Amino acid sequence: MQILRNLLKRSVVPDAAPVAAERPKYGFFGSYKDFDQAARDASEYDSAAIAEHAAAQIPKFFQDEFCEIDGRYQQVHSALASVAERLGKSRLSVLDVGGGNGNNFIACSKLSPSAPYDWAIVETESMCNACTGKLPIEWTASIPDRLFDVVLISGTLQYLPEPYVALEQLARKAPWVIIHRTPLIDGPDDRLAIQIVDPDIYPGELLRHWFLSGEKLRQSMQQIGRIVASWRNVQDDPAFVQIEGTKTYGFLLELPT
Repeated sequence: MQILRNLLKRSVVPDAAPVAAERPKYGFFGSYKDFDQAARDASEYDSAAIAEHAAAQIPKFFQDEFCEIDGRYQQVHSALASVAERLGKSRLSVLDVGGGNGNNFIACSKLSPSAPYDWAIVETESMCNACTGKLPIEWTASIPDRLFDVVLISGTLQYLPEPYVALEQLARKAPWVIIHRTPLIDGPDDRLAIQIVDPDIYPGELLRHWFLSGEKLRQSMQQIGRIVASWRNVQDDPAFVQIEGTKTYGFLLELPT
């Protein structure tokens, strides 16, 4: 994701295994040392076409009776409710990093219309341009210079150039962090692969994608705060069958005050 690139150092991981000679139709392939090495086989994350496609979906999700309440949105809603209760607040300020077209805001607002949110989404320039004004929330291409009640990182940590540095920086923006829909693997080392997006979703996109070590991520979280709760995102697991042993997780992290 481009929005944090200027803030973060390039990542370094153990020597890469050979990149697969044949690419799958969609899914994941390869093993790379760092984001720069993977760039030769990837496209840029900031895509005006994808942004316009995402923005076009907003009206049918927000303006009619439809409400997506599958388990993954319910998990975000439950985590936000837990934070609100612990803080004693009826209205939360949320910094949603990589929040796309606002799908988590839409679902949580429909599930709890009497508990409104002050919601800000950090996204690419293209996504901000395409989505701004379509929902009662803020889209911004840079981290706002203010504090929030909670930072939400849903399906995003794995796309950042240096996820551990990003997590440490974002943890300074709020006393609570929700990490959600993050694929983890066994062992002490991370793996950087290329994701070919399913052409039925959007054709032609090849994204750099981390499979983080569960052991390493937990150690990183414990160094900056306390893991209050964790959960499995089992509905996401089938997307990662090409990377053996992958399981998708979420976490609620409390930061020291």
